[in-house]
Amino acid sequence: MFSPWLMLGWLIGSLLLLLAMDRWLNRHLQGFILLVTKNPDIVMYLTFLVLLPGIVLHELSHWCVAQILGVRTRGLSIFPEPKGRHRFNYGAVRIGAADPFRYGLIGLAPLVTGSAAVLLCARFGLGVPPLVAPESWSSLIAYLHAPDAPIWLYLIFAISNAMLPSASDRQSWGPVGLFLGFVAVLLSLGATTLGLGESLRDWSQGIVYAVALLANAFSLTVVVDLLFALLLLALENAFGLLLGRRVEY
Repeated sequence: MFSPWLMLGWLIGSLLLLLAMDRWLNRHLQGFILLVTKNPDIVMYLTFLVLLPGIVLHELSHWCVAQILGVRTRGLSIFPEPKGRHRFNYGAVRIGAADPFRYGLIGLAPLVTGSAAVLLCARFGLGVPPLVAPESWSSLIAYLHAPDAPIWLYLIFAISNAMLPSASDRQSWGPVGLFLGFVAVLLSLGATTLGLGESLRDWSQGIVYAVALLANAFSLTVVVDLLFALLLLALENAFGLLLGRRVEY
């Protein structure tokens, strides 16, 4: 079975890389559109269209988990709106009154469903098995020759760059994080130190496996994002030379 500490390190490292890639891609995607169009309104709408599959999944995840947890919602919006200088809001679900724990789970939902969608697109679209490293560079390239590979790569890009929780989603993560951390420590201790039985050990292994899958989704996303980052950087430089202008970040 996977080492818990190794999986935790993998998860944290891949998440940090994902956060960095997400920020870079969003800035440069908007910058490239602004470079070509010189119109902030077009930037907002085109960015919305590029990320639309991920935006829809993000907001539906909030809405569905709220329904499951018995929290009232007051409408679901999937439409771009300006939120300040160079900032846009692409959708929203108005959540009714609930305790911080349920708020936290609702805020966490897009990250979980987005990661699952990334793994499914990779597995059934590109043929990439979960938690299996490519044996060689040629086997990695072979995934790019899968039928409809550009479509699946685009879906992974769009979903992953819209699945990260917004600032409002993260407001109630404290209670959820403390509770899940307590459960993880309890299960780990029960399985390795206290000897509390096979069922507890199975739960502990299940948590470690779930962490490994999440880290796998993050890592896969970083690889796909790197491909799109290289393409975007090439387009940005080419159009910058062609049009004789550049975007200051």
